[in-house]
Amino acid sequence: MVIAGAVTQASPHSLIRNLRKLAASLTGKLVLLVAVFIALPFLLYFQFESGDLKLKALVTRGIEQRNSLIAAALKPVLDQANGMPSQGLAGELARYGQDGTHLKLLFRRPTGDDGFYYVASFPPATSSRLDQELRQLARKGMLPQLARGCRSGSPAEHVEVDHLGQTLTSVVPVRTAQGCWALVISHSTAEFLDTSIGKPYWQSPEVSVAAMIYLALALITLLTSLSVWRSIRTFGSVARQIRRGRDRGQTFASRNFVPEFASIAEDFDGLVEALHGAARDLRESAEENAHSFKGPIATIGAAVAALSRSLPAPDDRQRQMLNLIGVSLRRLTALVFASQRIEQLNADLLDAPRTRVNLTSLIAEILLRYSELCISRDIKLARHLDEDVFVRASEEPLAEAIENILENAVSFAPSQSLIDVRLTKKPGTVELIIQDEGPGIDPDKIDHIFERYFSLRPFEGTESAIAGQHAGLGLWIVKRNIEAIGGEVSAINRPGGGLMLCATLPAET
Repeated sequence: MVIAGAVTQASPHSLIRNLRKLAASLTGKLVLLVAVFIALPFLLYFQFESGDLKLKALVTRGIEQRNSLIAAALKPVLDQANGMPSQGLAGELARYGQDGTHLKLLFRRPTGDDGFYYVASFPPATSSRLDQELRQLARKGMLPQLARGCRSGSPAEHVEVDHLGQTLTSVVPVRTAQGCWALVISHSTAEFLDTSIGKPYWQSPEVSVAAMIYLALALITLLTSLSVWRSIRTFGSVARQIRRGRDRGQTFASRNFVPEFASIAEDFDGLVEALHGAARDLRESAEENAHSFKGPIATIGAAVAALSRSLPAPDDRQRQMLNLIGVSLRRLTALVFASQRIEQLNADLLDAPRTRVNLTSLIAEILLRYSELCISRDIKLARHLDEDVFVRASEEPLAEAIENILENAVSFAPSQSLIDVRLTKKPGTVELIIQDEGPGIDPDKIDHIFERYFSLRPFEGTESAIAGQHAGLGLWIVKRNIEAIGGEVSAINRPGGGLMLCATLPAET
């Protein structure tokens, strides 16, 4: 019996529940990993972008300082120029126009409008090209800014990147006695490696390469996750088919798509096969044990009967001993029948398929069978059953549990009392309540009524006892069978007297 109980705890239904818990746990962890996988590149991008902005600012300041030094180096030459500068200024610009740096020199007279004129450039450029660039500076508002700087004497350096992101232009004003000069210095952004000067950071080559690598990894991760998820869903489908007793030929290994799950699938198949074998062994063992006990019990009973007839006039002590032997034999017979029945139910819990059971019809049928017994004991039987309430369960163990609850209520209910049976469908659950008007249970013992072999009644040598009733197993069977299909059962004393047993089962849509 202990072995049978232990095997019951490892039933296919327990396997289903554990598999669901595993799937839920893996799903939760997978969602967390996906969230981290999605959030991580954004966090890294913002960190790197912040660093790139600081590097841009540092490079820009370096450019400004370099251009200021070039302007400071040219100022003595511009101060010595007499009137309009000579063509020799182009040669002076060439000294600083190295490494792709372009320099252009503009001049504005001390009096007059805000107009500037190109004086020299390096490398040399056509007049049309210089006029075009001058118009661009005016259009951008740089020339009025330079004019204000010349009048006020404040610095008016301006640094910007053109719309194509090809050059970085800096304009530095230089005041001299002859007038105000403007030094336009252009640098190619190719000079500033490892920065995203001239374009947004997300357009930099490093980000583009990292994005492609990330997308490739995301695709691989997605395909792997989908494969794992598909295998887990398939495992759940196979487990449900096994639980419902359909298509015994289906195996976990044949429906697996992930090579890493192959050994797990084989272990599941081995476990299911072992459970089916255990159920078969339980049924055979129950029959063999009952048959083995019935012979010696019958022999002892016949010997006791013959002995009682052979005694001429047994005294009170001998009669008491014979009665004690008879009661013990009847109890032993009851326990043998009960043991056989329990092992059969154990096998059903392991191996019987779960089907969609109409609980309303099942309870109505059971109540119909008990109606004659209640009438004979002058007990009223009331029922309040919701229509078409379905659960998924093995019908025989479920019926056994309901009959045991009802049998317990009938056995304690006094004459002219009422037994009330209610079946109610709630969101996601089904609630069965059977309450009587009997004596109830001692509050100190009510927590033990679902324990094995616990009984508050003395043993009676009746036919019902021989059939396996009142052996302290009825409510234990109720608890075990209800919990095996994912339900719960509880008992409380009614305020007005009597006992109320409540069984809650998962509803089947």
